[in-house]
This record gives sequence, structure tokens and C-alpha cells, in this order.
Amino acid sequence: MAVDIVDDFLTRLQQLAPDAAARFGPQLEAGLRQDWGGIDRHYIRKGIGTSRKTERLALALREGKPMQQAIAEAFVKRSRGFEMLAKPFKVKG
Repeated sequence: MAVDIVDDFLTRLQQLAPDAAARFGPQLEAGLRQDWGGIDRHYIRKGIGTSRKTERLALALREGKPMQQAIAEAFVKRSRGFEMLAKPFKVKG
């Protein structure tokens, strides 16, 4: 039997942030099931996109975090972090 992805998500939320799970869990579950319930196939990206990683790196650096920590928080390798910094960041908007 397949694992219900919503139950798995809520279980992980409970383990990481019990207070948030208690406060937002029922509302989150209802919204997820209403929006995604009954659909046979869902697209779930394997990892976060490059633009999100770039945003995380930029945010960490703006907060004054050391380069090594900022790169780790962006979930990129050291060399990729420096490549990202070498290119101009395009602001969406």
C-alpha cells in the first residue's frame, strides 16, 4: 500500500516542530487534501530549483553569515556557491 504523502508530511512536521504541527496541522491537512486529494499523479521536484538556492544564498549573506555557512544553508557545493555569486542575480518582480 502506498504511503499517504500528506500523513508523511504532517508526521515530519510533528517531529521537527511539534508546536507548529499542533497549531497549523489540521488547517494545513485540510488545505492540502482539498487542493491535491483524489489526483492520481502529483509532480514533486527532486530538489529545490537553482533560483531558490540563489535566493537562500543571498539571504544568508545579507544576514551577515559567514560564506561557508551561507553556502551550506543554500544546499550547494562550495564551487557552485562561488559560481552563483559570480553571476548577476535577476530580481523577479
